[in-house]
Amino acid sequence: MTDLQTVFVGESFFVRFLPGQIERFARFDDPVLITGETGTGKSILAWLLHNARFTSNPLIRFMCTAIPETLFESILMGSEKGAFTGSDAKSLGLVSHAAGGTLWLDEIGDLPLPCQAKLLGVFDGHYRTLGGKKDERVEARLVAATNHDLASMVSKGDFREDLFHRLNVLEMHIPPLRERPEDIVPLLQHFARQKSMKLGSDVNLQLDEQSLRVLCQYRWPGNVRELRSSFTRVLVNSLTNRVSTHAMAQLLGLDLSLQVPVALPVVALELPTLVVSRPVATELAFASSLGRPQAEPPQPIDTSRPVVRAVLAAAVPVTTPKPPDASAEYEELETIHGLNAWARAQEKDVILRALVSTKFNRKQAAHMIKLDYKGFLYLMKTSHGIRDFATETLEPGVARFATLEALGREKARLEKALIARTLVLTFWNRRRAAHLLGLDYKALLYRMKKLGLNDSDFLPVLQAPFTP
Repeated sequence: MTDLQTVFVGESFFVRFLPGQIERFARFDDPVLITGETGTGKSILAWLLHNARFTSNPLIRFMCTAIPETLFESILMGSEKGAFTGSDAKSLGLVSHAAGGTLWLDEIGDLPLPCQAKLLGVFDGHYRTLGGKKDERVEARLVAATNHDLASMVSKGDFREDLFHRLNVLEMHIPPLRERPEDIVPLLQHFARQKSMKLGSDVNLQLDEQSLRVLCQYRWPGNVRELRSSFTRVLVNSLTNRVSTHAMAQLLGLDLSLQVPVALPVVALELPTLVVSRPVATELAFASSLGRPQAEPPQPIDTSRPVVRAVLAAAVPVTTPKPPDASAEYEELETIHGLNAWARAQEKDVILRALVSTKFNRKQAAHMIKLDYKGFLYLMKTSHGIRDFATETLEPGVARFATLEALGREKARLEKALIARTLVLTFWNRRRAAHLLGLDYKALLYRMKKLGLNDSDFLPVLQAPFTP
């Protein structure tokens, strides 16, 4: 890891207190337990603990979830010749390779119970190789990390209590990013410096108060890793190396119109704009889609590139004029659930109008909307609860759809447009798009395949209306 990758950046009490805590822990040989949610930086902290005590000795990482249970003992502690079939020579384990340095047991909370028992001796300072006849001394500093609550796991019987007390000697807990929002701006500046060094060009970071308030209130389930990923996605799609907190909030699907009662960290208010190295002359190409005025005229953009055309198409407000024969306003559809609810209401309207026009002659109504009689009865009674003497009121005006087949075609068109626009607005992040659409990831992939949706379809679909 480089120096830029192995530092904790921020203005929170935790970050300010951390260097002194690492220095104190470096004086002891006792095991260290690092706890914290996923993405908080446990791996960086493990490296810092190692580097504070050992500068040239090895840091050996053992991922507890990546090793099969049957190979756990031989990989960690080593094996003697003939210990098992195919063992033709003595093999050193990771404990031996980490001698004089640090043995880092990552994700120890996911270790199966049988494997946990085999670690007891290691934390007591000795171990025995597979097939060996005598114990050997552990010469490495032990550091364990987990995103689980081990004390709770002990009470449930999922983690050995004796192992917990052996490893929980010195504990370092990394609070989640949502509990230290004052670190968000320094982290964004840090990411900008990293990318500037790697790209060899300037990275412009633009901050505004409202979007920062929204970002500070966001729960950040992926913590710093999610913040870095969001920063990188906006940078990759910016075309001009400009990243704004407004664009990041849009990418995360956050509502920027809400009044957020969050005290914005002082450090954020003092830094409205950060330009790494030198000012960048051009504005972010995607800025216009976020509704912000551009400070400077942008340089000409190569609109021949498909990705640029799609992004610019997403920046154009998509509206649908109200049908001349409709008297009710239609709300914009934002999720697949909303689209299904709209289609269901339209389906009931089609059935009711057919029944009224035929004076509740069900066979004639089924024939009118081109549906078989049994299917019509099922939709009428079971799905929509319509009775012969229904009291449902019809909206004024004529029917928007003469048949259910026409409604199905319109629903498919709207679904395709909605999915395509959501994919573009999330920079083709299918998992984020699935979350915004209210779908699971596999369901989104199935619908895209069923609708024949691919990158070449994005531009024409986005230009079509998707509001009913």
